[in-house]
Amino acid sequence: ILDYPQSQAALAQTYVGEDGHTWARRFELFVDQVELCNGYTELTDAAEQRRRFDADLEIRRQMGKPLPRKDENFLAALESGMPACSGVALGLDRLFMLALGKNEIKDVILFPSAPYLNASSSQPNCCCARSGVKPRSSNILFWSSLS
Repeated sequence: ILDYPQSQAALAQTYVGEDGHTWARRFELFVDQVELCNGYTELTDAAEQRRRFDADLEIRRQMGKPLPRKDENFLAALESGMPACSGVALGLDRLFMLALGKNEIKDVILFPSAPYLNASSSQPNCCCARSGVKPRSSNILFWSSLS
């Protein structure tokens, strides 16, 4: 899945697409309905990151939720000049699931008693699926298997 809604871009750069909408430069790779990895182009603009932190804190304040402290060390690092960068997080446990033909993550991890592993779902568990926000459907990639 490519090009997430701006609201799903906490630390990612955004851009305005040809459709006039603002999209996050991030992606998730799914194989057989399992999120295998995700990545994004890092936001390196300290002023924009501070604005996003402030906007998130205001939303939390309006909802009556606890207000975490802004990570001033992170913002200072951005202000000192972070070069353009990006990254990808690959879930090895998910890769093992696919390679071993397992349907449950608890079958391949070291500590299967964690509470969040007891729930089973046939739906992708990406941030968009959880939030109900849909990425641009024209950018959804389908992979049928690793073989």
